[in-house]
Amino acid sequence: MRDETITYPGQGRDIEAYLVRPDASGPRPAVIVVQEIWGLDEHIKDVARRFAEQGYVALAPDLYSGPLKEAMKPENIQAGMMFLRQAPPEIQRDPSKMADALASRTPDEQKALKTLMQVMSPDQRAVFAEELVGALNYLKNLGDVAGDQITALGFCMGGGLSIHM
Repeated sequence: MRDETITYPGQGRDIEAYLVRPDASGPRPAVIVVQEIWGLDEHIKDVARRFAEQGYVALAPDLYSGPLKEAMKPENIQAGMMFLRQAPPEIQRDPSKMADALASRTPDEQKALKTLMQVMSPDQRAVFAEELVGALNYLKNLGDVAGDQITALGFCMGGGLSIHM
């Protein structure tokens, strides 16, 4: 098994991804492993490696490549999730009430929460889905991938994104 970090074009940015190839030769089926909200972490890389052990070429994109990487650190995600979990439903549904609730937080917390809400927005998910289509196109151009045998799977946030793509 061979693994490496690659980049492919996204929506106005380069997307980093973890690519794992099996030792088997010839065109192989491929799978795009889509991250959870936690990003391209060791768990997602392990899933990609397990697919490669079964003979698949596996590609795990890092949808937080570039500016999102710093903002979407696990501690920021955790803090944002705790805030949202504790916020009453009327605050979660009303942008003006959400802005008032955010004003009571530190500037760093405000930035993290705003980024988390952006990542969870329908518009950003559509961008992520397009960037996953870029992963599909990247795989189709690899000589060791059977271009008509590519699928995607994801976990939590990634499950919805893999369906959306």
